[in-house]
Amino acid sequence: MNILRRRAMMQSRAGISPVLPAEYQQVEWIGSSGTQYINTRYTLYEKGIYCNFMLDSINSSNEICVFGKLEPGYTGYYWLYKPTDSQMWGVTRGRKSFPVGEITTNQWHTLSIQGDYNNPTVEFDGVPKPQSSESAGNATTYRPIYLFGNNFNESFRYGATCKIKRFTIDNFADFIPAYRKSDGVIGMYDIIRNAFYTNSGTGTFTKGADVN
Repeated sequence: MNILRRRAMMQSRAGISPVLPAEYQQVEWIGSSGTQYINTRYTLYEKGIYCNFMLDSINSSNEICVFGKLEPGYTGYYWLYKPTDSQMWGVTRGRKSFPVGEITTNQWHTLSIQGDYNNPTVEFDGVPKPQSSESAGNATTYRPIYLFGNNFNESFRYGATCKIKRFTIDNFADFIPAYRKSDGVIGMYDIIRNAFYTNSGTGTFTKGADVN
């Protein structure tokens, strides 16, 4: 297991707060109503992730994505996704699919995806999820991953009504919910790249309590 990912998981479970620059205030989570999202500006090529999230509500009629990216022609998937008219969620890494099943709303969950596209492993709430299928097409995509929805050919789709507490990309990015003290703008602070990422969509993120 990657050292920084292990640290993020341990800090999240133990409630330990990373240190942000003085200009920013960490909060417990940030939430989207389905129209707000974060462009991570990271392509996530053959990298693993850890996501700590909560779904506020699920519309079974809609496609929903907690995070993701996808090339035109539905190749190069990397997402946590629920299809139309279904309550069953799944993870796709490259061409390989891993069923997750139903996800309970209003409860915090963890998702870990590790390994390259030839041999990925998936754990949901600490339980390994076996691969179910493998599709044809490209295994990778170079587009940046979006949080709270999906990047479909540089277009935001499948927005999720959810909260995110932490999102890490191996030792390349570690996104912490925060707001900028000077103007109150809410976003995610990446403590690896020392950059603050704000809403790329419409409306305004909600936020949890300050973390001291």
